[in-house]
Amino acid sequence: MPGLNGRLQLFLLGSGLCSGLCSGCGVQQRPAEKLIDPQLHSEGVLVERQRGMRDLELGRYRVEGLQIEDQPFDGTGPLAPDASGRTRPTTQLHMTFTLVGGARPWSAACIGQRRQPADHDLAAVADEQRDEVAVHCRITRHVQDSRRLMPDPVTDAWWSEWELQIEGPLTQNLLGRLDPVGGPQAEGKVVEVVMWYQLWSFTRRPLPAALAVIRGNGGSEAALILDAPERAWLGAQLDDAQRELALTAMLALRLLPLGFD
Repeated sequence: MPGLNGRLQLFLLGSGLCSGLCSGCGVQQRPAEKLIDPQLHSEGVLVERQRGMRDLELGRYRVEGLQIEDQPFDGTGPLAPDASGRTRPTTQLHMTFTLVGGARPWSAACIGQRRQPADHDLAAVADEQRDEVAVHCRITRHVQDSRRLMPDPVTDAWWSEWELQIEGPLTQNLLGRLDPVGGPQAEGKVVEVVMWYQLWSFTRRPLPAALAVIRGNGGSEAALILDAPERAWLGAQLDDAQRELALTAMLALRLLPLGFD
């Protein structure tokens, strides 16, 4: 199947903007916004999608070169066939993009997979999304000098390559990790995609708009509402590199069409 043009994907994501940048987000996004850590919400740096832009722009940050391509399922990762070789229909996407506008560009290369549930027929009758999904991304900060192939340990002291992994069924909130690759210079982080919320003590409901959250040892560091118009909160305590890493990781979850929105 042909790949999905990046500009078409951004147009589809932002098509709800034409009637006003935030005309519907006050209602649809309010439940997700209420789940953001109060300190992050009140003290964090808020970046919002810019009105009328062809590219996805949040504040000074912009997504460039978005490419999404269908691939044959390669049989690897958490959705790989079991020991007997049995599996279920699985789609696989390859996505790349670059986030620019910050101190340095960051690039993401991702594989997204989505597999039908074992009770696919029942889920279809009930009109429920029970598919299992998995995301694996390599996120890389561009070095200062494009002629250098490897980061310099002095000028690029904060680690420049990270791995994002998250998986699970769409019937649950998903937990994953964002970890540095090949070096101990930075601590890993917990990533959560919140799609459900508890209503009283005996039932739960799907969020009208899902929420991506990144947590470090000190608590919530960043959050992004996975809905148009996109809004992100970036921790005031983070430096440029940490904010750009967090935003790149959360945008990867937003841009992969796996059912989070």
